[in-house]
Amino acid sequence: MMTRTMCVAGYTQIAKILAHIRREHAQKPVHAAVFIGDAMEETPHALYDAAGGLGVPCFIFQEGHNPYVEQVFKEITLLTKGAYAKFGTGAARELAELLSAVATYAAGGTAALANLPTDGARKLLGQVK
Repeated sequence: MMTRTMCVAGYTQIAKILAHIRREHAQKPVHAAVFIGDAMEETPHALYDAAGGLGVPCFIFQEGHNPYVEQVFKEITLLTKGAYAKFGTGAARELAELLSAVATYAAGGTAALANLPTDGARKLLGQVK
């Protein structure tokens, strides 16, 4: 499935993604979800409703510096007990560390994340509950 993942330009579909996560989690436990993006065109309250009671921590990594998008992304991570981080354009190493930290968290929880000695892990550790 991961090899079929692609980036498509156009109107964001974050609520659709959250609904998919909810359906998957109802069938089999999902321990973490990752969203990487730079934009959000949906209404914030529609996304907050979709994120509320999700039961899956969402890790959102924002490329760019749009403060409005940042505010919405942070609220989604608060609602889901996940974590938010920014990364710069061309920061492949930083993003790789963040993704590795999420995988560690999904496999072993907060304790495993605490034992991961990377900047990415430290960025997320203070936020996950």
